[in-house]
Amino acid sequence: MYYNTPFIHLLTVRRPLTHVGFRNQIRTNVLVSAARHCCVCHRYKGVKVEVHHIVPTSKGGDDCEDNAIALCFDCHTDAGHYNPKHPKGTKYSPHELKEARERWYDIVRNNQIVASDFGDLLLCRYYLCKNFNAISEIAKGDFSFLPVKSPHMIRTAPGAFITTLIDSHPRSYRHNYVHGDSFTSLVDYKKEHPDARSLHEDGSQDSRFPYYEAVRTPTLEEIRNSVAGEDSITRYLLSLECPIEELSEAYTYLEECGAAMYQEIYRIRPLRFLYLSVTNISGKPLKLDKLNCVLSNVSDSQYRPFTEFSRGIETEIVMPSAPLRDGDSAILPLATILAPLDDDTVISESAIGSEIGTGEIQTIEWSNEPEAVGKYSVIGPSVFPVDIEITIGDGKRTQEIHRFNLTNLYLVDRYWECGSCPHLFFKLKNIDELKYHGELWSSHANEEGVHTFDVPENVEAIEIAELEPEKTYINSIIVNGVVNSIQLCLTQFQSIRFRVVEGDKIELVGYYEVNADEDTLKADPVTKNSVVKRYAHQSSNICFEYAPSGAGSR
Repeated sequence: MYYNTPFIHLLTVRRPLTHVGFRNQIRTNVLVSAARHCCVCHRYKGVKVEVHHIVPTSKGGDDCEDNAIALCFDCHTDAGHYNPKHPKGTKYSPHELKEARERWYDIVRNNQIVASDFGDLLLCRYYLCKNFNAISEIAKGDFSFLPVKSPHMIRTAPGAFITTLIDSHPRSYRHNYVHGDSFTSLVDYKKEHPDARSLHEDGSQDSRFPYYEAVRTPTLEEIRNSVAGEDSITRYLLSLECPIEELSEAYTYLEECGAAMYQEIYRIRPLRFLYLSVTNISGKPLKLDKLNCVLSNVSDSQYRPFTEFSRGIETEIVMPSAPLRDGDSAILPLATILAPLDDDTVISESAIGSEIGTGEIQTIEWSNEPEAVGKYSVIGPSVFPVDIEITIGDGKRTQEIHRFNLTNLYLVDRYWECGSCPHLFFKLKNIDELKYHGELWSSHANEEGVHTFDVPENVEAIEIAELEPEKTYINSIIVNGVVNSIQLCLTQFQSIRFRVVEGDKIELVGYYEVNADEDTLKADPVTKNSVVKRYAHQSSNICFEYAPSGAGSR
């Protein structure tokens, strides 16, 4: 029998690996108290309101009601990343937000709301598509898995550009990387590439690349010969004379599945595409007349920083004359965006997932995390929305569209449940961040294996983590010859930690169970590095605490 959650006699509950957010009851209380108005600008926003953390969880804020406030999309953006030292455009401080909230709650309680002339007729949302297949489907008019009802594509210059880029790609899919050469040892690898930087010398660990052994910048010739032929986006960026260090990085990792070897991969620039979804929520048919916007780079496909996305010529896009029925949506392609090479956004627990094919999951989640705006780039023409003119009945209306940035959008992504080994970490004395040791039972999918090692210096605990959508079965932990039979099953985002002493001899007996039909499928190393990095940086995870017999008894 395998124990699963709750594992009462071992369980110590700590905060989840990925932040989940406010409980439903707290969200309901906040929305009711604010009467679905924005607590800052006092506009009634209906469904276009967000429950915002006044103090971000990344800075110690919690999920209690006192830390919650109802904001519209525009004020939600203005409330983010408060910095009192910033000389321009000072954001709302936590104190100011709480005061604004309490004043607005008083107005609602005393029934002193002054009704606006009219509410919103449109629900506008930005979707950033991260998966090449999803981008390709939407660009070609297949909206089967787009998370909006009855979508209608509007033709734009960015839409035509991304279609051309996709059509030039040699395959129907695009991975995060292109395979390079493999080597029998790191010594052989360093002989071939003496410029490579080792990531784990002298027992240290580069926090950006815990899964990899070495990193280097490939030469221009390598990129042309080994990468560009496999990837149309790299080929296109070469034509724009993109800097080499922004085109690709070469990573080497130990591939333990099958014959162990050191495999090099070329990380390629992650492609993203931005869409605006405009949904009719008026309760009756209406006509979208035109989108007022800023248009840039129509005649030239310059590679440029994301910060220039909102620069260009003020213009308008005339909409189709057919009316938009209540509940239907217009989809406007806006921009082709390139994420940085070290982009490590991974599937989180807060994402809403749905199966769209054999083993493939599409996820949708609200994003308020990307802060490294300076690392993002834009290619091709781009459209920056300002407002949209509408005809409804015999009247004309203009509705403002909330300003776009990388913190007020929905991320659309996909991943394969192909399975990967569980991961082994060391907890060092007086250091919160975990040190990555490697994969566990790499050759033992669906069959029992043994992993043996001696506890290194300065290590006080061992942690086994299941970071992917599969199951890990731990049969026993043997410490200095003493057998501890625990029969524990770990699922995604769960782990077990047990105390050890320097020099203890450890044997871990167990296996993992993949979800894919073929156990030969491998999760890509870029995703592995991302999930390992995020887990190692978390000081609190869902974790089983265990005290094995035999520690320190050698």
